[in-house]
Amino acid sequence: MTRSIPRRSVSGTPSVRKGTKTAPQADTTVSVAIICHNYGRFLREAVDSVLAQTLLPCEVVIVDDASTDDTEAVAREYEARGVRYVRVDTGNVWINRIRITEQLRGKWVLCLDADNVLPANYLESAMNVASQDQRCGAVYPSLARFGDDVRFVDLSSPQLPLSSANYIDAAAVYRREAVMQTGLTNYSPDPKNTAEDWVMAKRVVGAGWTSHHNPVPVHYRVHDSNKHAKRIRYGLNYFDDSGLSCEPVTIVVPLAGRWHLWSGTREWLESQTWPQSQCRLMLIDNSHDPAFGEVVRDWAFRCSYEDIRYIRSTTGRAGLADEQRTGRPEHDREVHRTVAGLYNAAFRENGTDYVLTLEDDIEPPVDAIEQLLLGMEPRVAAVSGAYLHRDGSRYLAWSGHAGKFQLHSSRGSGLATITGCGFGCLLIRRSVTQSLMLTTDGPTPFYDANAFDSIQQLGWEVRINWSVECKHHAGAL
Repeated sequence: MTRSIPRRSVSGTPSVRKGTKTAPQADTTVSVAIICHNYGRFLREAVDSVLAQTLLPCEVVIVDDASTDDTEAVAREYEARGVRYVRVDTGNVWINRIRITEQLRGKWVLCLDADNVLPANYLESAMNVASQDQRCGAVYPSLARFGDDVRFVDLSSPQLPLSSANYIDAAAVYRREAVMQTGLTNYSPDPKNTAEDWVMAKRVVGAGWTSHHNPVPVHYRVHDSNKHAKRIRYGLNYFDDSGLSCEPVTIVVPLAGRWHLWSGTREWLESQTWPQSQCRLMLIDNSHDPAFGEVVRDWAFRCSYEDIRYIRSTTGRAGLADEQRTGRPEHDREVHRTVAGLYNAAFRENGTDYVLTLEDDIEPPVDAIEQLLLGMEPRVAAVSGAYLHRDGSRYLAWSGHAGKFQLHSSRGSGLATITGCGFGCLLIRRSVTQSLMLTTDGPTPFYDANAFDSIQQLGWEVRINWSVECKHHAGAL
């Protein structure tokens, strides 16, 4: 049976001191779980710092994951003060955090690593911050490092979006409901190679909850045996570190109504290897052909994708994509204007951190999504597959800037930095598309060239993965 923590500080003086807030009300309760594996030597400092809070938690639980040191003995010392001890054997801090969050009863939850320490006003400050925003899902600290590395890591003004680089430490205080609503039990990041705190933060913020900085930092202990230090020693891999293997991806497919191409698009969607449970499929039917639309809707109804959206568009006109473009600059601009409008609408609807744009005349390899994600780094905005321009002689990837760029005439190898590319098979970050409006009203009549000019000006890098070689079924273009 869970017992409430007595409202006394470690020294025995009342926990509510002059100048501090009163004891927490029902809407500001905080549960604290201290996650521990063979950190008995640090555990007392962590527990004492929790019990010394000016705003005491409504419950404290020590989660001991199969420790073989004195963790249990240390934890038992605090039972008389209402601290609950739970022993598990998962070897997985992600599972421990999710399971204990499900069991805790506070409106807010802090899963504290047993080697870290809280300043006395940490929880009070976090709740003060959270109270300013009803949509707040997480309050995160800066890091006052101690131990083997004494530095202050200021996380108050992140330079990159959360999807690119993590600034929300595991010591963040989360709204329990925000964590529960995101369905995190369906994720299984690699506990050894992945920053699982980053995965949790991305899921909560990606679901629409806001995050705010706590001006009171957590005291973050640096030592040889902590997980982050080990990952750095063995070399961080961005794909693994950021948990991209469990990342949901939106696949946006504009359909021009070309019957001879639909079967190839359909077959790729059925055979591509990114888990369909992690895919959101958006089919944008711009065919102006009711019969074509009926065929697509019928497939969408029967296919095995769990999250699929069919959107009928009346942008442009029927047959536009297959008309001859050579020597017809106004027609070329009309095509680009129409496609730009389709993508702008899709980007507004997109709810995942990554989106794959796939045009109906492009056929990538079945493992394209994974291969493109492997090319991501913190400052990479997008990674493209490689495919020939419709003239068949050059690749639709270029160097230079809008108005003066040169298409690649030969195929490269591996990952390479480029200035821009087409949207035929492009994995792009939502944080980038949110700052773009695709348009032909720019330095060129080509929406893609204008877009990548803007991306470069924002300081992002663009890459092509030459090993993701796609077929371009250009048809009559």
